[in-house]
Amino acid sequence: MIKEISGMMQLIMRCQSAMSWKLQSLRYDYIEQIRGDNGTDESENVRELYEYFFGGDHDTVSGKIKLNKERVYESFEIYLQQLCDVLAQLLGTKNEKREIRVHFRYWTAELGDKNLYKPLVIAGEGMKIKEMRDLSWSELLKGSYEAGHCLIASINEKYCQNSFKNNKNKDESKKKWCDFWTAIPKLGKNKGKNTRKDIDKNVYKEYNSVTDEVTVDQPYLTFGITIYDERDRRLLYVLDYLHIDEIISDMIDDFLYYFPVDFEKYAESRRLD
Repeated sequence: MIKEISGMMQLIMRCQSAMSWKLQSLRYDYIEQIRGDNGTDESENVRELYEYFFGGDHDTVSGKIKLNKERVYESFEIYLQQLCDVLAQLLGTKNEKREIRVHFRYWTAELGDKNLYKPLVIAGEGMKIKEMRDLSWSELLKGSYEAGHCLIASINEKYCQNSFKNNKNKDESKKKWCDFWTAIPKLGKNKGKNTRKDIDKNVYKEYNSVTDEVTVDQPYLTFGITIYDERDRRLLYVLDYLHIDEIISDMIDDFLYYFPVDFEKYAESRRLD
């Protein structure tokens, strides 16, 4: 087990390094897009962007910068896709036959029958996003959020009995999973605190106007890893032991430092697509 943990720590460090380079590339790409719009290197906006993305006084310059919302959303989805790609590739390194799915889902920010979490990005050999179904706010998504940490399905089957039942009843044309792991990224410097002021960026809350009690409390973004072979079950245990959910959150925070995302507006934009 110690050898497995040590090996996984090395893979995680490789993932962090790869994502650091990819984030740097996204910052350069954003500047190139703005330069293309302006047709010149001398634009004051381009100079400020260089200072914002690569200068030593990011916080001061940030007050002068207004990023293009749609380009930020596009960069955000590219970054999440890259994160899934890197993880899926690294986790499959030790065993080329390993089948694994790494994905993010997003909340539509709607209630009632439309209170769904839809597939956003996915990675894994042969995995297709159209094969992922929408999930309601229940089972392991809700259980993981309320627990405040990631959960493995097989250890927490009480939360996801319907998922196990549906998986068992799949016809032969559909791939059956073996186990899965679900986490809710905690985003922002104040993540983990409970006051309304300090709530993390990945959480939406509504309050009763009279009693101030919480009436809606849900995350916008969820993260999951699915395995399809019993031999890979220990992979989920090792990732859970290493708190991979916190590492994933930190890498998303690295992106949000340069490309702030208003998740409520982002969810609205996704609904309009």
